[in-house]
Amino acid sequence: MLTQAIAFVLDALFHLFILAALVRFWMQAFRASARNPIAQFTMALTDFAVKPLRRIIPGAFNLDWASLVVALAAEFLLQILLVLVAGANLNGEMFPVL
Repeated sequence: MLTQAIAFVLDALFHLFILAALVRFWMQAFRASARNPIAQFTMALTDFAVKPLRRIIPGAFNLDWASLVVALAAEFLLQILLVLVAGANLNGEMFPVL
């Protein structure tokens, strides 16, 4: 029961962050105004992860590839955390979490 609650909270928080990163990617693709309050919230929420990654992954074709990579990395991290919360070992066998 506790593991399901933890998994639900992790899932909700990570998916909100992933959604914000994807909204940031699409806002730049559609050249949305950055003065929009939703755009400012999205930028503020994802800046800590996207800005350092922009030094490594440059934008191409007028797209913000760093925000897309952040969304993919967050989804990968979420899946790892959900497997750890569920109590799976590396062999794929499930065991109950005490």
